[in-house]
Amino acid sequence: MSRPAQPYRMSRGGWQQAIRVCPPEVQTRIERLPSQLLERLEELRFRLDQPLQLAGDSFDHFLHAREGVTDDPREAWIVTAEQLSRVMQIVTQSSLYAVEEDIRRGFVTMPGGHRVGVAGRVVLS
Repeated sequence: MSRPAQPYRMSRGGWQQAIRVCPPEVQTRIERLPSQLLERLEELRFRLDQPLQLAGDSFDHFLHAREGVTDDPREAWIVTAEQLSRVMQIVTQSSLYAVEEDIRRGFVTMPGGHRVGVAGRVVLS
């Protein structure tokens, strides 16, 4: 009998490794969040032109545009194409080809075992 899949949980302090892929201005804002929130942080969701979402054990918030977190997406930090591109450069170590198979599976595994989910559309010109 197989066991049900367990949700991914960052290890204590794991958020410190995971936020290394974030642009510096996002890292700084996340590092300033209360430790009680950071210890429960499980996911950072970067979506183009959408609020940066923080999800974890019993919470789901947006990074506030100025400071802290908010539940109102209109007050949230909005992810830009440049920021998303920087995240992907760091995650792939500037080599999409090297992680092409991982991307097909929908995620790239970072050092420390953190997974970065990847989804979107391919645009050919």
